[in-house]
Amino acid sequence: MLDNLIDGRWQPPYSGAYLDLFREPTIGGAPICVARSNADDVEEALAAAQSALWRWRDLTQEERESLIRQIPALIRERRMDHWLDECCARINGDKAVPRGAIEGFRDDFVATLERTLGLLSPGDPEPVVEAAPCGVSCLVISAATPPMAGLTQVFRALIDGCTVVVAALYSTRRQAAARLPSMLCAVAGCLPAGVVNVLMGLGLEVGIPLTANRQLSLGPQTLPPPSAGPMRGASIA
Repeated sequence: MLDNLIDGRWQPPYSGAYLDLFREPTIGGAPICVARSNADDVEEALAAAQSALWRWRDLTQEERESLIRQIPALIRERRMDHWLDECCARINGDKAVPRGAIEGFRDDFVATLERTLGLLSPGDPEPVVEAAPCGVSCLVISAATPPMAGLTQVFRALIDGCTVVVAALYSTRRQAAARLPSMLCAVAGCLPAGVVNVLMGLGLEVGIPLTANRQLSLGPQTLPPPSAGPMRGASIA
């Protein structure tokens, strides 16, 4: 089953409920079981994003972008195999995954990341999250969104200085796409804990509570002291 990814850890939904969603007919196989999140999961994810926010902000835009652009190399050099193995196992119902399937996911993931990052200009000043400047970016995305489109939103928010809570929504129980949610979880595992948090569920149960927090931002009372050190775990080289 694919749980939520909050603060760098797999977290079962507070409700204990999951969505049993069938794979696309062209893929076949067993149903995909994903977390059915609610407002309690949103609250936990927002708390994790806020906790990571001030240290992520403390990095320069160039440093944040450098961390993100290192992810394809980490995957290609097999330095994140343990994380990809776990993502693949969860997508496949915690069953053993053939090595060929994991290799296919890795190759697809790296290719998608490289194409997505290739469209981002270094130091791109384009504003990303109008509702939460230099705060927590609350993104609500259909789970069926093409991965490049979903990853682009997340990467722009991160480079802009936001931490991210993204909800991958399912509008039907009959068919489900796991490609974007699994890639979002893989990206989250390559960055410091809490910088990217991934929720899954239905629009009314997780999308609306998250949308209500779009204007969440970092208040001046929570700013780090001038002597604060660099972000723990920020270097992934």
